[in-house]
Amino acid sequence: MQMSLSATELCRIINRNGGGILDNIALERVDAYLGIKETMMNTDVSKDEAFQQRYLNTYKSRGARIRQSTLKQYFELMEAEKESVSLNLRRLYLQLFGEYTSIRLNHVAFVTQMMNLINDTYPVIDSGLAYTFGFEEPTQSRMSMSERIHVYEEFYTHLRMVYKEVISERMIYDLLKVFEITLKREGRK
Repeated sequence: MQMSLSATELCRIINRNGGGILDNIALERVDAYLGIKETMMNTDVSKDEAFQQRYLNTYKSRGARIRQSTLKQYFELMEAEKESVSLNLRRLYLQLFGEYTSIRLNHVAFVTQMMNLINDTYPVIDSGLAYTFGFEEPTQSRMSMSERIHVYEEFYTHLRMVYKEVISERMIYDLLKVFEITLKREGRK
């Protein structure tokens, strides 16, 4: 697995494309995310069907082809973990999907969406991000389930380190400042 993209390289891409990135951020989705995050802390998400529907619609999770029983478990797990400071991708994945399923990027993304909502220091993995970082999904024929999960864990650890460096070193501070100004201009935040 190739993970050659550093924080500096990521920021170079982000800053070079900053205008386009900002132009394509739908502020309604920002509002939806913040609303879901606030609601999550004030409701039992395992029972609140309106929250669940809003969450699934916001994250467009229907495309992940998750079984209804797994969705029920997902929101029960979210409720149980929502006060957690430290989350573990492997543990959460295995609790939801078990050891005998074929691990896929969209399932890992589904788990990282929960992790990010609970604690926003955990980034969300998606196919575009994986592609940008040069991540190749492990194939089932060459690796055991444990080895495949390990590949995703390695990528996620690398991604978290890059994000942490970007934030702590304020590497995209100017772009974030422009975004903050945009939010204020639109009457948000």
